[in-house]
Amino acid sequence: MFERIYASRQGRFAIDDGIIHTESATIGVVLLYAAISMGCKDIYVAGMDGYSLSKKVHYYSETDDKDLDALLEQQRIMTMQLDQVAHYLHQHRNGTLRIITPTAYDKHQVAIETLYKKER
Repeated sequence: MFERIYASRQGRFAIDDGIIHTESATIGVVLLYAAISMGCKDIYVAGMDGYSLSKKVHYYSETDDKDLDALLEQQRIMTMQLDQVAHYLHQHRNGTLRIITPTAYDKHQVAIETLYKKER
């Protein structure tokens, strides 16, 4: 049976011999940890929109099964986890985390057009 599990208040993670230890409950962050464990240096994410009171970040309309306070708490934890991933990539791989689609996680967002122009 599927069980809904949400992010813990700590949101810590570690990778030990390729094994991911995490208190995260969002699949997006777990997949970032998997990419790190597979040796990725730079990670580009599409579709990690988050929650925001100040701007529209969802690509499509969706109904959430949690109240606004729970969503904003999850947003806070996700922000902390993304910061941890970015810090890990920078410290251990000299790499970066970039979100290439509209997101509430502004600190990690970069317009894909900017990346494309740099390569040309």
